[in-house]
Amino acid sequence: MTPRALLLCALTLLAACEEEPDYEGAFEVPIAAAILQPDEANMLFEEPIGFVANANGGRIHMLSLKQGRFLSDDPTSAFLRGNPLATGGARQLGGIAAWSPAPETLQVFVTDKRFGHLLRVPYVVGVQTLRENGEQIQFPYEGDTTVSGWQFFDASGAPASGARLKELEVKKGYTTTESWSVVFDGEAWIVEGSRSGRQPHRAYFEEPYAAEHRAISFTVHGSANVGDQFTFSTDNGIEEIDVGGTPLHLRHRASDDLLYVVVQEGEATRLHRVDPVLGDLLGSVLPDGARPGRLTEEPTTGSLFTGDVAAPILWEIDTDGQVTEHPLPWPVTDVAALFGEWGELVYLVPVNSKELWRFDLSLGAVVDINPWLEGNQGLTLSSPINGIESLPLPHLYVDYNDAGVRRQGRSVAVALQEGRVVFVEEETGCLMSDGLGPRTLQSNSFTATDYTTDFDSVDYPPFLEGNDHNERHVVVNTCPGIARSEVWTLRYNANRLGWEVEGAESGPQPEVALEDQRYTSTDGAVSFVIRAGSSPSADGWTIQFQVDNGWLSIDGDQNNDGLVDLRFRNPGDPVFFHYRVGSRDAGWIPVDDRPFVLVPGQASNQVGRADPQEGDLDLTWE
Repeated sequence: MTPRALLLCALTLLAACEEEPDYEGAFEVPIAAAILQPDEANMLFEEPIGFVANANGGRIHMLSLKQGRFLSDDPTSAFLRGNPLATGGARQLGGIAAWSPAPETLQVFVTDKRFGHLLRVPYVVGVQTLRENGEQIQFPYEGDTTVSGWQFFDASGAPASGARLKELEVKKGYTTTESWSVVFDGEAWIVEGSRSGRQPHRAYFEEPYAAEHRAISFTVHGSANVGDQFTFSTDNGIEEIDVGGTPLHLRHRASDDLLYVVVQEGEATRLHRVDPVLGDLLGSVLPDGARPGRLTEEPTTGSLFTGDVAAPILWEIDTDGQVTEHPLPWPVTDVAALFGEWGELVYLVPVNSKELWRFDLSLGAVVDINPWLEGNQGLTLSSPINGIESLPLPHLYVDYNDAGVRRQGRSVAVALQEGRVVFVEEETGCLMSDGLGPRTLQSNSFTATDYTTDFDSVDYPPFLEGNDHNERHVVVNTCPGIARSEVWTLRYNANRLGWEVEGAESGPQPEVALEDQRYTSTDGAVSFVIRAGSSPSADGWTIQFQVDNGWLSIDGDQNNDGLVDLRFRNPGDPVFFHYRVGSRDAGWIPVDDRPFVLVPGQASNQVGRADPQEGDLDLTWE
C-alpha cells in the first residue's frame, strides 16, 4: 500500500483495510482464437501456436498448443509464461488472424470494435542468437517497446518547469502504442492513455506510480497548479488500419495471401479485402446489400464461405475471386465447409436458431438427416450455437462398429452456449456418439428394467415388450441428435382406448399407442410395443421411461460424475488445429496426427483444448 492508503486504513476499521486480491488469470473474456500451423515453407515454430484475443483489457496471449502451456519468450526458461501482446486496455478486441510473411517474421491482425480499426500487431520481427554453454540458441526476437517525447505544460499551455516526471518506464507485453496525458487536479494526477483509457488510480507527488499491469510507471517531483499536465508517447509497433467502419470478423486466406474483413459501415455491412503487407483496402467483395456473417474456408478448395444474416443466401468466394450466390431457405449467421466423398457439404446455423443444417452445394439442396419427418430436417440442439468449425483431418470416433473396431471419419465441432462442444459426423450428419449411443436409462440402481409403472400391485398388467438385441424395452433412434434427453410418459385414456404419449421436451404426440402394436413417436426418436395384460388397462395408469441422448458432449466433466472439473462456460467459436506425435523419421513408432479444437471459455476466463478422439477437454489455460 502507498503511505496515503495506510493513513486511510488507520482512520477506519482494520478489518476493512484488506485489499482485494488482483485477478491473476491471463484472460479477461477470451473472445476469439487463431492458429499458426507450421508448414514446410515456414518453420518459425515447430509446433502449432495459438493466439487468443481478450475482449476486455486489449491483450493477446500466445499458447503452446501441443505442450499445453503458455508460450515462453525466454529461450532458457521454457516453463515461464511469456508476455502477452498489448494493444491497450480500453480496446474491445474481436476477430484475430496470425500471418507469417517470412520465415523470421510473424504478425497478428485483430479487430478493435471500440475504436473501429483493424490492428497490425508485430510479434516476431526477427531471430536472435544466444550463446549458452558454448552452444548457439536461436529464438524469436519480439522487438522493443519505447517511450518518448514527454513534455510538461502549465494550465495556460505554455512550457513550464514546476514539476518533473522521472523514472518513466514501460513494461514489455503491457505497454502499447498510444499517447498519454497526466493532468493535475489540485490533489493528484489523473493518468489517461488514448488506447488504455483513464486509469483507476491517481498519481501523487513523490510516490512511485504504476498504471494497470504496470503499462507505464513513473514518479512526479516538484509542484504544480490545477490543470498542469505531462504528455508523452509509448510505442510497441502496433499500426491501426482504417477499414472504413467497425470491423466485426476476420479471416486470412493463404491462397491469395489476403485478409478478409467483415466491416459494419453505418447500416451497411461489407466484406473487404485487405493487403496485409501494405494495409491497403482492395475493395468490397460482395454486392451492395449483402450482410455477411462469420467467414470460413473450405480446406481442399480454398473457397471462402459466409452466410447472409439478412437474406437467405450463402456466399462463396473462390480462389480466383469469383463470387457465387447459393440460395438457402433462411438467413445464416455461421458456416463451416467440408468437401469430400459424402458431398460438397456446408454446415449452416440459421439466424436466431438452435438448429444446425447441412447443405450440399453439388445438389443445391439441404440434406435431410431424419427420414421420419416430412421434408428436410436438420439437428435441433439443446441450446443456441456459439460457433462451428470443420475438422478436415480424419480421426477416431469414441464408439465401435459391429466388428469391435473404432469408427473413424471427419467431423464438425459445434460450440453450444450452455457450455459444451459436440461433433457432427461427416458421413451421417448425426452427432458423434458417446460410446453407448442414444438409449433408455435404468429406472434405479437396484433393477435392470428401463421403465416404471404406477400399477405394480395389479396382477398380470400391461407391460413393455423387451427388445431382441438387448435388455431394454424401448428402441431409441440410433442417430444421435434425433432423440433428446427427456422423460417420456405413457398414460392410458379409456375414452381413446389407447395410451397417450408425451415427452417432457418433445411434447404430446398426436397419436395414441395401441396395445400389441408397435408405436413410433412422430420424429422417430423412440419406438416400443405395449403388450396387453390379463388385467384390462385402467384410465390414468402410467408408464414412464427416461432417454439419454447419447451425444459425445465435451463439457468439462472429466469423469462423468455430473460435476464440472474444468470450467467451460459460454464457449466461443472453436478453431481447428492438429499436431503430430511419434517418430517423424524412419522409426518404429508410427506418426499420429491428432486433431483438436481450441475453444475460448468466454464466461469462465479459460481456454480449452477439446479432443474429439478421447471425448474430453484434456486441458485448459487460465
